[in-house]
Amino acid sequence: RPGRERGYQMKIFRPMTVLALSVAISACANPPSPPKPSLHEVMVGSIDPVADIIWTESNKAYDDYGKAKPGVLTEAEWNIIAKAGRDLHNGAMAIANDPNIRAAAPGVKILDEGKIPEAVTAAQVAVYLDRDRPGLTRHARELSTIALAIETAAKARDVSTTIRLAEELDGVCESCHKRFWFPEGQK
Repeated sequence: RPGRERGYQMKIFRPMTVLALSVAISACANPPSPPKPSLHEVMVGSIDPVADIIWTESNKAYDDYGKAKPGVLTEAEWNIIAKAGRDLHNGAMAIANDPNIRAAAPGVKILDEGKIPEAVTAAQVAVYLDRDRPGLTRHARELSTIALAIETAAKARDVSTTIRLAEELDGVCESCHKRFWFPEGQK
């Protein structure tokens, strides 16, 4: 009987349609998360540029003899340093909070990779990361700590502390680079 068969098909079709629509609506409501940034992306897009801002702006506060000179930095420059400190903290925490951070996105070359024969490669950095992920987290947290201290000193308009911390920032960066960028003494 054709009518009976059609009724059976409709009984099956309706629930399947409802199920398909539910899945589609659910997929739209919960779009996939964007991929987490790689270490390379965080370094190039966040950490390196704001560290450079901190160094450039704080260097303006030295006198001709390399001493801190109060009253030289403008309100705008202090605000730039404070914001850079906060941004540096945010970048450091992106690294610290991702225990599985990749060295670089697939296919991405870092710095001079492929241009200079002795340049470190993304694959090498991935090996260095895999050797000591807890160490990377410690370095990132250390960077976060100094970044917040820089922000605090800048907000307090404390030139001596800001300059000292900017100098210490260089050492924090270098110690991490020695471990995860050039661990075998390359340069």
